[in-house]
Amino acid sequence: MTRCACVAMPLRFKSVFTKARTVKVVVLLFLIVALHAPVMSMYRATRRTNSLTNATSVYLTRQNAVLINRFNNGLNRTFLLWFTLIIMRVRHESQA
Repeated sequence: MTRCACVAMPLRFKSVFTKARTVKVVVLLFLIVALHAPVMSMYRATRRTNSLTNATSVYLTRQNAVLINRFNNGLNRTFLLWFTLIIMRVRHESQA
């Protein structure tokens, strides 16, 4: 993306891609991935061997789904909901 921006807007590139904005975007991307980690870790790839054909296949299996589901619900459905509501409320009061 930065290479395309260097070519497309060479004179404004330095003001658009600042260090502070880059750090914010990288942290945001990390948080997005971290929040989806419980859901992504619910399944894992395992190999099964078919004794009739002597062939090995890869399957997805669930592991400890109850615990991961509780953690995911607590994080994404409860904590994030209240966290975003508080942020919106604080921003609304500071703009008024």
